[in-house]
Amino acid sequence: MVFSKVLRALARTRTREAIVSLTFDDAYKSIYLNAFPSMKEHGFNGVIFVIVGLIGDYFEGHKIMDIKQLHEVYRDGWEIGSHSFSHPWSLKFNNYTLEQYSAEITLSKLKLEKLGFDVISFSYPHGFNSASPMTEEVKRSYNYARTSNKGINEICQSNLLLKSVPFANDRINDVKRWIDKVKSKGGWLVITCHGIASDMAPLPEPVYCWSHRAAFNRLLDYIEKKEIHVTTFRDLNKIGDN
Repeated sequence: MVFSKVLRALARTRTREAIVSLTFDDAYKSIYLNAFPSMKEHGFNGVIFVIVGLIGDYFEGHKIMDIKQLHEVYRDGWEIGSHSFSHPWSLKFNNYTLEQYSAEITLSKLKLEKLGFDVISFSYPHGFNSASPMTEEVKRSYNYARTSNKGINEICQSNLLLKSVPFANDRINDVKRWIDKVKSKGGWLVITCHGIASDMAPLPEPVYCWSHRAAFNRLLDYIEKKEIHVTTFRDLNKIGDN
């Protein structure tokens, strides 16, 4: 594919080319209903970080995608990654045992693999990554792990402390500035989203990384206008296999 050739060229020449990854935490059904069709219209694929123990259930009052929906987006080229097994608040406060870290981080991946997904990426719950047991456990299981630290990354085959920028209705101009920056200087911009609500639906309070579909479409239009390649972590990682 042309896009694969572009990525391989980036790896060989280390040009100032820019790429963007669009990631979605928690696997809310609204991603399937609103983000998935909008992304498909632009020819973009995204990365969904799943709370593995809550597939088909609810998290923070919002419906989570079921297995059938996850497989549908996966077959269409999207990537499925882990967002831990239960998204516990405890991980943030570093009071888990090594066995509990293993269950949340490693077993969540094994469960996704048993469901038929190739899993190489992880999203830290609450963006937390400083607890040594947690990062060591992630290192044993994943090629990529995304944090909530702001910034642009180098284009690479492995990074367990990926920086990202959040996107919500009220942050579109801020994200556009990051897109302009990666376009001019090169690198890899990872954008974090949570839910994508239909335009008539109210956004949850507090709104963190939620947007209406119209605002999300404006973001996609801006990325396309800037002619920036959109990739998943898995597709980027395949550079090293060619």
